Amino acid sequence: MSAQTAHNYSGVPAVPKKHLFLILLTAFALIAAACGDDDGGGDDGDDSETTTTVEATDDAFGDDDLEGSDDGSDDGTADELCEGVTLEATDTGVTEDTLTVFVMADVGFELAPGLFQGSIDGAEAWAEKVNDEGGLGCRQVELIVYDSALNAVETENGFLNACDTSVAMVGSTALSVADASAIENCGLADIPERTVATGHQCSPNVFMVAPGNGSCPYSGEGPRDFLVAQGAYEWILENDHDGGPVEGVFVIPSDLPSTIEASMPSVEALNMIGVNTFPDGEFGMSGLAEQAVYGSIIQYMVNNDVKWAHNGSNDQSMLKWRNEAAAQNFDNTGVSWICTIACYTPELVDQGGENVEGTYSWMPFLPFNETDTNEELAKFIEYLGSDFPASWAATAWASGLVFEQVIGDIMETEGPNGITSEAILAGLDNVAEFDANGWFGPVNIAERIGSPCFVLLQVENGEFVRRHPEEPGTLDCDAEVDEIVGLDAAERYQG
Repeated sequence: MSAQTAHNYSGVPAVPKKHLFLILLTAFALIAAACGDDDGGGDDGDDSETTTTVEATDDAFGDDDLEGSDDGSDDGTADELCEGVTLEATDTGVTEDTLTVFVMADVGFELAPGLFQGSIDGAEAWAEKVNDEGGLGCRQVELIVYDSALNAVETENGFLNACDTSVAMVGSTALSVADASAIENCGLADIPERTVATGHQCSPNVFMVAPGNGSCPYSGEGPRDFLVAQGAYEWILENDHDGGPVEGVFVIPSDLPSTIEASMPSVEALNMIGVNTFPDGEFGMSGLAEQAVYGSIIQYMVNNDVKWAHNGSNDQSMLKWRNEAAAQNFDNTGVSWICTIACYTPELVDQGGENVEGTYSWMPFLPFNETDTNEELAKFIEYLGSDFPASWAATAWASGLVFEQVIGDIMETEGPNGITSEAILAGLDNVAEFDANGWFGPVNIAERIGSPCFVLLQVENGEFVRRHPEEPGTLDCDAEVDEIVGLDAAERYQG
């Protein structure tokens, strides 16, 4: 087990390039069984496309426009690049006045309305911020919003719509991606909030703020290699259970093949470090399951003296599990209750009350209540208008920052009339390190290398409290990375 060290963001070393695929958000509730609440509310699904135009200031590209990107431009550079230039319509989505980008998210799914509304909220807030600071590429940012409705046909239509209207996709969360051939054929870059489907993860046109953890290319079936960062779990194992081994249970979101595949590397890696779940302690659970269904898991925990209760789904799943544990008077003594970032929600503590006390959650960026430690985080909270927005809103905002950085680089080398889809794709291939101005752990966008950095929180007296590292404004970036070679996720699944 490696030593754990807290780092301030300016001093975080780059992730070694050999780690081509690190998991950033373990299964991330990967759709949280596709049925979790998203506090952002949402669309009723009737209109799949809307356009949001955020008004720019009179200055088409103000002094602070590139603040929030990592390109290191000095204030005033953008203004100078715009002076005396007759702006042209250079490509689809690039007019003399506007840059049009496209965000697509699963919102109108009838069993989980508003599912990923947070992704749209984050992209819209980012666009508003950019235009308040003067615009981008000497132009106003226009955002097209599309509801993919957790539907493969609607998702494909969304890609085609983006090709016809926009210069790039930014901040999307669409889980029913059959493949990304549509955007590959039209040469469009996609900077999604996250990806789940293999065909999406492995597309050369897709550049992720939260990269997947599996090797590419991959056919979609059979063995695949994975690298999994487990710093948060190693810390819990060491501090709660003297380093293990420990008997455990893992709840796997089982509604979609992609959520199962995304979960299994983490399940396998936990077994490697001493959390014994295989095979009987691995429970597939639908997001539609009623609370009573969790009773069988509670009984297994009692019979096997389980001290590690791990939920790979979302906050609603964890609420049902913990409420059922309370209903059965389960003894929580010595039990670590663990969830992904999908449990970092106000709903968990508001609805769970004392039943969810002690629940761990971790994330690869600074928590929302630490705005005084990071300027980018403070802007995000200001523009979202909420002290506790959906976590995927943060990654959608960060996706916008990646786009912002690439446009800044194009401006410096080609000028404002050099902005094209082709130039954006080429620019993304050069973004070697991105950390959202110190808010996120560093990600190599070009090589799809995620970050092992994390902050671990725990519910205490109805609030999420920082457990590790203790210093506000810091992340732990020294997690070990476990290599899993030749894992067939579908075959390994025992739930």
